[in-house]
Amino acid sequence: MLMSSTSRETVARMHNPCRLAWPRGKRDRIELLHQYVSCFGNLRGTALFLLARLYSPFNGREVRLAVPGYSASVYVRLRTSDITVFTSTFLERQYGWKFTTPPVVIVDAGAYTGLSTVYFATRYPDALIIAVEPSKSNYELLMRNTESFTNVRAVRAALWSGSGSLVLTDPGEGTWGFRVGDSGALTSDKDESVEIDVPAVTITELMRTFHVAKIDLLKVDIEGSEVEVFSNPDPWIRSVEVICLEPHDRFRPGCSRTFFKAVTDFPVELWRGDTVMVARSLTAIDLHAPLATFPEPLSVVGATSAPQDFRYFRTVPTERES
Repeated sequence: MLMSSTSRETVARMHNPCRLAWPRGKRDRIELLHQYVSCFGNLRGTALFLLARLYSPFNGREVRLAVPGYSASVYVRLRTSDITVFTSTFLERQYGWKFTTPPVVIVDAGAYTGLSTVYFATRYPDALIIAVEPSKSNYELLMRNTESFTNVRAVRAALWSGSGSLVLTDPGEGTWGFRVGDSGALTSDKDESVEIDVPAVTITELMRTFHVAKIDLLKVDIEGSEVEVFSNPDPWIRSVEVICLEPHDRFRPGCSRTFFKAVTDFPVELWRGDTVMVARSLTAIDLHAPLATFPEPLSVVGATSAPQDFRYFRTVPTERES
């Protein structure tokens, strides 16, 4: 059985006493302050955290931040989800899987401001990285953050099941939570239209545009659009070797169910926090060379030989084997 989202959250709370001891609002502020300090250092991090909270002119102000371990730097916006995304991407290494063979083609769907794109570009400088982001403001910052990387191709569009135009809405989750849909699909009272006529693009179109025959890594963080993208993934999914995805069932029930129904031919399933990676080959990932570390101990379920930084690991039979 898969570990459910509720089970994973319970395990995380058990391993982090601070989460149990503090009320949610205060706990969130403490965790966010810790992120600022981790990114900017004690003095600067504390100062920027306080300025962003107390003085509205600092809200959204862009600040340059060095990428740890590399000569690159990126811009992040104060008092937005940028700091949290930077922390999970570069400090906790959310995508720090160790490939036995470095990927040659990476598609970063839901690239946000390019933080994950920069992570892939620095780790895999010889790979072609196609970054797809629908939000105009996020895309503009993505372009700035990736302008020094010649191996990055940015596309302003939403990954979808077909071509056309979509509506981008803000359901109140912050700059990382914009969602797309057709004009009649997003009807919540909380949803506010942010942009109209956002182009939709399919995996097949991306492969055709960039003359790609195979995708070695498909990273997907598209705020619920997994349902459309993975409802009918033939034939493009046969050209994908590894998929790394964050399911968004909390926004849209059925995301996980749709995704896992589409990847029955991927026998390897690895969980890291709320992100799952599935691989078509048992040898695609080096399970004995983990790169990521996390703030709380991680439990391993399903295979005692899995490295300790994998929260969940198992191999699953494909349709041909079952």
